[in-house]
Amino acid sequence: GRDVPCHKVVITSRCPQFQAMFLSGARPCSCAVLLRVLVGVDDERAGMRESTAEKIPLDLHYQIFLMFLEFLYTDEVDFTKVSPDDVIELLGVANQYTLDQLTDRCDRELQKFIGATARIPSCANRSLLTHTHTHTRTHTHTTHTHTDPDFENVVVLFQAASLYHAERLRSSCVKFILRSYDKLEKEGVLEQLSEDVVEELNLLKENMDTDKYSSSLQGPVLPRAV
Repeated sequence: GRDVPCHKVVITSRCPQFQAMFLSGARPCSCAVLLRVLVGVDDERAGMRESTAEKIPLDLHYQIFLMFLEFLYTDEVDFTKVSPDDVIELLGVANQYTLDQLTDRCDRELQKFIGATARIPSCANRSLLTHTHTHTRTHTHTTHTHTDPDFENVVVLFQAASLYHAERLRSSCVKFILRSYDKLEKEGVLEQLSEDVVEELNLLKENMDTDKYSSSLQGPVLPRAV
């Protein structure tokens, strides 16, 4: 893995998981990034001159880890040069390391892609999201080669939001899905979701339709006679 230096005092104060990792002595088995944790560092001249160092393997993509580290140091994330897939992966990291602020930043960024006409690029996130649903439908899916990108995007984003507990993103996706439910169902997009999720959406749609029907029965509110 790539060797990335950082300061122990920073990562342990900003991330409860790292603090627990040092207290317990537990270390990840797999390694994509080798985190070189510097202790007793003198960085007065912008150098990271270590007195002691401990190396921790982390199973994260290098670019994603740099964004994660940037957030730990600066409380900011630069989304301008990354893809939606990268943001989804960073959302997963935020969930893994229980960083609510980072989850919120990713949540807000991903909401921008609901209804976007550009298809979110296919990558490992899709396979990750697919195999996490243990109750996926078992019948044969129909292949829809002309599905609108905005419909495919909302399914990917909905699955990511559900998996990584991004509640506002999930709520926004649900609203979009319900507005276009009949078309999504006709094009087979909902077949990508697990049965329990589809049942939840069906119930929400029934309630929404019932509310609309009840409102139509009430008619306009007339002014009271004086």
